[in-house]
Amino acid sequence: SNSNSNSNSNSNSARLNSHFKTIVPEPGRQVKVYCDGTWDLFHYGHARALQQAKQLFASVFLIVGVCDDETARKIKGKFVMTHSERAEMLRHCKWVDLVIENTPWVLTPEFLEKHEIDYVCGGYDSIEEANNTNDAYNQVRILKKFIPVKKSRGISTTTIITRILRDYNEYVLRNLQRGHSRKDLNVPYYREQRIKMNAKLQKMKDKVTEAGKIKVQKELFKIRNWLEEHKIEEFLKLKFNEKLFASWRRLTMVKELGIFRSKTNKLARSESSEEIAQIAQYPMKESVLLIEAQDQKQLDPRFRLKCLQVCKDNIPSWRKITLKQFHIGTIRGGLTNQLFKCTVTDLSLIEYPENEIISEDLKNKIHPKCILLRYYGAGSDAFFEREKEQVICNFFSEKGFGPRIYGNFDSGRIEEFFTARNLTHDQMMDPSIARLVALQLATMHCFEIPFPKVPSMFDTLQDWLANAKGVSFSEEDPKYGKLKELKIDLIEKEVTKLIAVLEVTPSPITFCHNDLQEGNIMIDENNHMIRFIDYEYGGYNYRGFDFGNHFCERAFNYHFDSPPFMAIESERYPDKKTQFEFFRNYIAGLKIIESGQTVQQDNPPEAADVSEEELESMYREANAFALASHLFWGLWGIIQSASSEIDFAYLDFSQLRFQEYFRQRDEFFKLIEDTIPNFPKQIYENNSN
Repeated sequence: SNSNSNSNSNSNSARLNSHFKTIVPEPGRQVKVYCDGTWDLFHYGHARALQQAKQLFASVFLIVGVCDDETARKIKGKFVMTHSERAEMLRHCKWVDLVIENTPWVLTPEFLEKHEIDYVCGGYDSIEEANNTNDAYNQVRILKKFIPVKKSRGISTTTIITRILRDYNEYVLRNLQRGHSRKDLNVPYYREQRIKMNAKLQKMKDKVTEAGKIKVQKELFKIRNWLEEHKIEEFLKLKFNEKLFASWRRLTMVKELGIFRSKTNKLARSESSEEIAQIAQYPMKESVLLIEAQDQKQLDPRFRLKCLQVCKDNIPSWRKITLKQFHIGTIRGGLTNQLFKCTVTDLSLIEYPENEIISEDLKNKIHPKCILLRYYGAGSDAFFEREKEQVICNFFSEKGFGPRIYGNFDSGRIEEFFTARNLTHDQMMDPSIARLVALQLATMHCFEIPFPKVPSMFDTLQDWLANAKGVSFSEEDPKYGKLKELKIDLIEKEVTKLIAVLEVTPSPITFCHNDLQEGNIMIDENNHMIRFIDYEYGGYNYRGFDFGNHFCERAFNYHFDSPPFMAIESERYPDKKTQFEFFRNYIAGLKIIESGQTVQQDNPPEAADVSEEELESMYREANAFALASHLFWGLWGIIQSASSEIDFAYLDFSQLRFQEYFRQRDEFFKLIEDTIPNFPKQIYENNSN
């Protein structure tokens, strides 16, 4: 959507006025916003900046200037794209309404007046930098017409050019192979020949390496077949073959575990040869990671070795731990990832730095005796960006709002293990715990995360819808019939309707957890305090989604040991009175934070005195976005059904979600329709369940 609600725009204006010293525009009129730049090698960082500018107010006419080449080249250097190419590219960006070419580098009041510009936007890394930088926007700041937008980390024109220069020879070779001459590429003759020769040498090396691998694999296959045909005990009795057997087992282990000798990852650094040999005696399995394992005995020993190595790579104080002092157990309940608790059984082997003067509590955090090992679920990368998730997790870890992060590796993460447990299904309904959840949610919503403050929920819904439509099963698969019953074409129409409704539903943009179910809320029974975990779906979103999603989760019971492993208990969805009490506690938390204090769960404030009008508005907001929660997780279930290895009835879960959506849809739409003048009544056309 290119516009927010009037309520959103008013709150945005107030926020901008207080932080950025701008003049608030007159309500009810279109605002002209101007962005300028060179826009060379246009990338998603540019697009996100323009999106932020476009969504500053309810109605924005976005003008984009392409600075004149002569001045810009003196300041920025040589461009890759021509001026006309950059201007034409901007005309095809959906956020842009008008492109002005050859604009001045330093903006003047005369330029703003000529084009009737209300505000000017520029990209910065922080608010402090935006307000204190001496640059081309100084005159605009004096006029109180400047609004900074957040730069996207990790991407810039300079970054792209750096990547090309870093792999210069590869790009030259590619273009030579595609018919370009060395003169086209401005490459001297000797360099052209050297690049071609290096490419030929590398090709020869690859062939030799590949041939060697194939030969070794063939020999191992022969030995493996021989072992299957003969009893291993008899084979071991042949002394002259004992070394061959041990070597073969060790080679197979290394190959399957993906562990190679290198400076950063040596094979079983402190494992004795006896332990390696002991592990090697276990038969091979198709899957190294046993999802169904309930205790350490059922886990493949080679997987235990891999887990230990990952822990030792990321926790220096565990350097001396061997498999004998390493216990790993499965934690059930994760629907996206696989979780394991790893514990050191002999604490005397944990290495503490000499002369380290810290508290006992901090010492136990830095040098833990047990940790949580998280392996990302198969196909879960389709739902979120892992790099973004890591930034969020590290942010909350530093703030003390989430678990300590000990390290990240290719397929997972090592975290602090909380001595707490997840909420039970009944505790989700406990008023005293709901009060703490509301206070914790208020605290989280006030955090400023280093990402553009732009909600992506609507785009995510559309992306997940496209992915869900691509899921298919063979007719012999039991999932085939269940998927067909979900009527994805009907759901596609409902997604379109719901987005139209939510676009006119007032809801502030905050950092949201987006998955506030019982498994992601931990409670310490000793001090009766709660904390949130698992921010993998977290990001800037409409506040109402966190409200509505949490209320929906109260009605879902996941505590079943047999398929479909869950049930919907619609009567547990909180009524109006219960929601109002939640909102009062939430507002009480916001008021404490706004006063500069910290919410204390051990001494929670009384519920705030909130007007009936504000409570009704929050009630409409929460229940409208509750519908989004049903579609959101229903589509998630379809995608997971095709990729996840976790034993969970994902398609049954999707069916329950869609069922609840249709049960609540008309009632919640009516709440919005009665209070919002621009409600899209066309959604009722061809309504069906």
